[in-house]
Amino acid sequence: MDQVKKADMHPNDRKEVPMINNIKESSKLYASQGLSVIPVKSDKRPAIQWSQYQRAMMTQERIDQVFERSDVTAIGVVCGPVSGNLEVIDVDCKYDDTGTMGDEFLSMINENLPYVYEQLLITKTVNNGYHLYYRCSTIAGNQKLASTATNNVLIETRGEGGYVIAPPSPGYSIDQGSFTDIPLIAEAEREVILGIAKSFDCQPTQVEQINMTRQDIGSGNGSFEDFNAQGDVVNLLIKHGWSVTKETPDRVFLKRPGKDGQDQGANFHKQMRVFFVFTSSTVFQNDQGYNPSQVYTILECNGDFSIASRQLRQMGYGAQQSSPSVSRAENKAHPYIRVGVHYYKIISKVDRYGLNHTEAKPWTRQAIVDDHRTSFLRDIPTYDDFILMPDNVNYKRCHLGCYNLYNEFAHEPAEGPVKWSHILMEHVFGEQFDLGMRYIQMLYLHPDRMAPILVLISEKRQTGKTTFINWLNMIFGNNMVVIGINDLVSDFNQIYATANIIAVEETLIEKNITTEKLKALATAKYVTVNPKHVAQYKLPFFGKFILTSNNEDRFARVDEEEIRFFIRKVGIPQHINHNIEADLKNEIPAFLYELKMLPPIDFSVSRMGFTREELENDALRAVKKESRSSLYKELVMFFTDFFNEQGVEDVFATPVDIKNKWFMHNNQITGSYIAYVMKNEFKLSPEKNQRYSPFGENFQLNTKTGTPYRITRNMFITDSVDDSGGIVKTNDLSKPKETLF
Repeated sequence: MDQVKKADMHPNDRKEVPMINNIKESSKLYASQGLSVIPVKSDKRPAIQWSQYQRAMMTQERIDQVFERSDVTAIGVVCGPVSGNLEVIDVDCKYDDTGTMGDEFLSMINENLPYVYEQLLITKTVNNGYHLYYRCSTIAGNQKLASTATNNVLIETRGEGGYVIAPPSPGYSIDQGSFTDIPLIAEAEREVILGIAKSFDCQPTQVEQINMTRQDIGSGNGSFEDFNAQGDVVNLLIKHGWSVTKETPDRVFLKRPGKDGQDQGANFHKQMRVFFVFTSSTVFQNDQGYNPSQVYTILECNGDFSIASRQLRQMGYGAQQSSPSVSRAENKAHPYIRVGVHYYKIISKVDRYGLNHTEAKPWTRQAIVDDHRTSFLRDIPTYDDFILMPDNVNYKRCHLGCYNLYNEFAHEPAEGPVKWSHILMEHVFGEQFDLGMRYIQMLYLHPDRMAPILVLISEKRQTGKTTFINWLNMIFGNNMVVIGINDLVSDFNQIYATANIIAVEETLIEKNITTEKLKALATAKYVTVNPKHVAQYKLPFFGKFILTSNNEDRFARVDEEEIRFFIRKVGIPQHINHNIEADLKNEIPAFLYELKMLPPIDFSVSRMGFTREELENDALRAVKKESRSSLYKELVMFFTDFFNEQGVEDVFATPVDIKNKWFMHNNQITGSYIAYVMKNEFKLSPEKNQRYSPFGENFQLNTKTGTPYRITRNMFITDSVDDSGGIVKTNDLSKPKETLF
């Protein structure tokens, strides 16, 4: 038995070898690998006095003796110097309410230390927990690393003075690695692993307490406490070079500035509002938790809390507000603002639907002085810069001293009828009504998320596409813009750069470069705003695209592997209502209420909240079919005829062979173009170098050496049996075989 295999660990696989002997033999193996072992009873307590085996290993003879006892049911592996500086991290999942902590912990180690993770010995424990085995030159005694809010231990180490239950004890099995190859890791690598574990602590250690100023203490709602409760830490960190790698319902995971790849160096616990760092080489201490005001003080004020307190008060934190929806800098309801050195007037407009919207219009300093007086300028709220922070529920006009270009949402949800809203949704989304509701729910509740490109197509006129766009415009107001395809391809993108929803009407994208630009924008995190006659500047980009087109099959080229399009073919409405837009407007509060009551969107399946299988429908398949190249379609026709005539199951041919057979006199079809189509549209790879006969011709007379493609009959022809028992041969380009795609 040269190693303990996974199959040996399962109780059901121990029919031939008695459990006691299996445990005894495994214990001998572990001892031969320098691990001190002890016999353990069913209650996880040692079956013998074991303190001596914390200093010296048990002999093979002693193992034979003690592991024969009837009360021994498990193996204990002693940690610490006696086992070569063995340390084990015990991940106990029985107190984990999320059900994901164990897998998330392993995933974070893999993302930060992939070369270490793949070497770790990982065993599964009872309650679906994990033990992670490694050796290190520096270890410690048993340490609690993470606990629940009620002080139940989630993750701890077993080091000197501790032991763990090992496979093949009942309920324990090897998940990865081997007891014959426990890795030796560096001290720095161990620190990262321990830091990751500590980030799951619901009672993290904080750095020094902030010394409140008298004004903070006297206000009852000081600037530090207010910022701790409401400050946007994640965007503050992004501003200073950190970047988000992923997000869960509980945490936002980030990597430190200047770090390549997807590894995570810290996370922000949303409920506890604690930023926990487990990486080095930053202005923060590793293995340390920070509240939002501490993060602000370190990043913005070089650690000076008095400066931080003053700046946060100037930004409005700690100030009494008349309404939580009113931004701190606008408590005085001032009609002007200053952003940087430029002045703007906040004006209100009523749109075509009778809804009020505000807009910041550039205004000159002299005009303000002329209309008021010079001293009037002192009371104008000031901001450092513009920022874009979309939020339709908990809106903030001011963020970290920056003015939010996202417009405040104009509606409040309220219960009521949604008759015409449902009729329109059912008309547009049909059998995918639930997906349509999820899509609008995402626009409303998650405006900061990416979304699929929604495309409404119909060759017919007056199908309701424009009504749907107008309805969304009523709901989202100035945060939505309607443009033409020329605006999308223009170098000047200011018209849509700050919009959250971008509708492009009458779309026909004839150039691949435009399609690629659209797809890139659909997943872009930032956009460089390029206004006319003004210097460029960069902003976060949250645009979601909705296209309408009368070209059902070819509004744009959509590749077979593309997963960013949600295409709906819209028919003639079954219900006629000439007052539908007014009815839809009246139902907006009730429709929003319904969206809030829907089940939360599961973003674990996809960053856009939709799977590829969910978005698949006949309209998408038709567009993909039409998007294939003319050479692809010709080759399908030629190969279909060839296999029908020859009756063979497969053939071998290189691009040059295909060129010579069917395109000898067509100078526009080259061997390299054929190779491109075979690779990117047929999804084929050449075989290894070999002797072959092109298209199955006489092997004795016509053979050559090369790397041909193997092309099979079932890629083009599907045989089925008809009612009379005869073979029916079909070729359906709209539903290609799995071998192609």
